[in-house]
Amino acid sequence: MICDVGCFLGTWPFRSLPSAGLSGLQAQARRNRVKCAAISAFEEVFWEDAFQATRWTVAEIARLKWAVPFQVVNPSFPGWQKDLERGVRDLGIKGIRLTPGYHRYSLRDAGVRMLADAAREYGLPVALHVRLQDERMHWIAKFPPVPPKEAAQFLEKTRDLRVAVLGFEFTEMAAVIEAVNDRADTWVDWSRMRAMLWGMDRLLERFPAERILYCSLWPLQTPSSVLNQLRIARVADDVRRQVLWRSGMRFLTGD
Repeated sequence: MICDVGCFLGTWPFRSLPSAGLSGLQAQARRNRVKCAAISAFEEVFWEDAFQATRWTVAEIARLKWAVPFQVVNPSFPGWQKDLERGVRDLGIKGIRLTPGYHRYSLRDAGVRMLADAAREYGLPVALHVRLQDERMHWIAKFPPVPPKEAAQFLEKTRDLRVAVLGFEFTEMAAVIEAVNDRADTWVDWSRMRAMLWGMDRLLERFPAERILYCSLWPLQTPSSVLNQLRIARVADDVRRQVLWRSGMRFLTGD
């Protein structure tokens, strides 16, 4: 079984993704034995009225028992507090997704501190995306990744939140090792990790399996490209179960 903390629906604005719809999501979930997935929409990242996209996403996935709605929140946009309140109260939102590079804010901003307070109040986990797409492949506009030191400082100031830091390159992870391993409820993934053949083995030398979870970045990426790095790793089956299921469920539910 697999728990995927990073799936998307909708339209990626820079290129066509033929399998980006609901049917494509369901097909890849069946193919890869995904039994739980945190889902958001690309439109929540790029639309001015992100909450309109949140409503659409929740309606789309309502009949999928394994789908967990995550709301993309931009803490630099006026009215985000009300949108998050409506998301939790009216839509049953189960988590917050942050994309600082695309919304052009720093994790040091006052709005981020306010968002952390709101996440505590609602008891929501936070998925922090360092990047979605490799920044070298962005078209027309450039969206910088979150600086590793900035992410580490954010983790140090949010010790009482469940936080998954998603999308770091392998060479960037050194800056967050201490911050991640020094906290109880923090995870990293390998969705954007570009390492050698035994990259997962090297990642597990830096972080225990309990701190690593699976994020497919579907449909930006083909899940097999991420899963194959774990399949070829020289690790025990129990480690694979931890990374593919238990870590993700702990992040989503706290259990």
